[in-house]
Amino acid sequence: MGISVSRPVSDLEYDRITEYGGKMCRVQVKMVIAKRKGENRYRLRLYRSRKVLYKNIDVMAVYLKEDDIWMVIPFHEVDGMIDTNVTTDGSYKGFINNWGILYGKQKDDQDPAVSVRSKARSRVRS
Repeated sequence: MGISVSRPVSDLEYDRITEYGGKMCRVQVKMVIAKRKGENRYRLRLYRSRKVLYKNIDVMAVYLKEDDIWMVIPFHEVDGMIDTNVTTDGSYKGFINNWGILYGKQKDDQDPAVSVRSKARSRVRS
């Protein structure tokens, strides 16, 4: 049996709910259209509005349109950040097509890369 995907009918912080093997996962879907002008990175905003940070999600599924790549990032890697710069060859590369997290696999089961939080150079809301 495969993974089940549902869409909440009310306005919640997450866009989809996945279920596999009895485990549910709240997924926020984001799309970043273009890289920062003159740079090889995307700016990923991690808030619902200027005043509200995400907090009740498990995973961020981010589509990087210019490179046609999905990154599936466990929320604990970016929790508390306002935004972060994402590159496909930097500290986030281990999250490219990291769909196994929806099946209960951790990033370390797929890629031994170092945690992004330890390398992130992003602003954190105090």
